[in-house]
Amino acid sequence: MVNKEIYFGLSEKERAALGQALEWTKGYYESRPADVVIGGHGFDKTMRQAGMAAIISSREGYRVFLPVLTAMIMDVGRATSDPRSINYSHG
Repeated sequence: MVNKEIYFGLSEKERAALGQALEWTKGYYESRPADVVIGGHGFDKTMRQAGMAAIISSREGYRVFLPVLTAMIMDVGRATSDPRSINYSHG
């Protein structure tokens, strides 16, 4: 089997932190209340953002840890019943 993981020079601690963020974010989206409407801001968008953050930062010669971490958590504010979740205040 081919290993499809690309680490982009991440340290063991950084890989572990991103793994924890991934598990937390996925669990957060899975546990959102049934009445919450998040539109296109679900876990699948989170994964696309994280992948693109890694590619762009890597190709520009920057470390990928913070861009990927940020991409993983930036839209979790949409997965809530708080009225701010549907406007610019969701961050």
